[in-house]
Amino acid sequence: MITVQELQHKSIQEIIRILDVRVDGYASADLKKLAYALDVSALSYNFEALPRSGAKILCAFVTNEKGRSCIFYNADLSNEECRIIVTKAFARYILTGNKSFYITPSTTFSKQENRLVYELLMPEEEVYDVMHRLILPTTLNLANIFDVTQEFVRERLDEIRNSLPRMVGGYDF
Repeated sequence: MITVQELQHKSIQEIIRILDVRVDGYASADLKKLAYALDVSALSYNFEALPRSGAKILCAFVTNEKGRSCIFYNADLSNEECRIIVTKAFARYILTGNKSFYITPSTTFSKQENRLVYELLMPEEEVYDVMHRLILPTTLNLANIFDVTQEFVRERLDEIRNSLPRMVGGYDF
């Protein structure tokens, strides 16, 4: 198991290398390998059953008194939304060491947290490679390839827009 302290203050590429969560021939990181490497469970949970006031909870990162951590993600999320939210929870945990937080639709993330999420789910080099192979890249095609939502694809393409090759002019974001 890898401790979060070993990862903090390292570059994003170094964090990904240490975690060894990349899968050969597949663009996105293996979240099961990530959970195993950090000794964190991820479970579906029905947050609607909890009495609450305020925003919808997308996920909660909880650590018990014995030090065991778990990400509880909202059972109402689609598979793609779940992958994004769980990855955001891992990014916050890795980069801040925070062992107790929740994520709502209005939760903001630092540039570094977003960058780690982007590189885990849609690595920049892989995005370029896939876009070169597609006849007409669309956010739907990219979302299906990387198993994320179209909104996440738009966000990621916006983030790397200036470095996209000039030949890619037909995508729909």
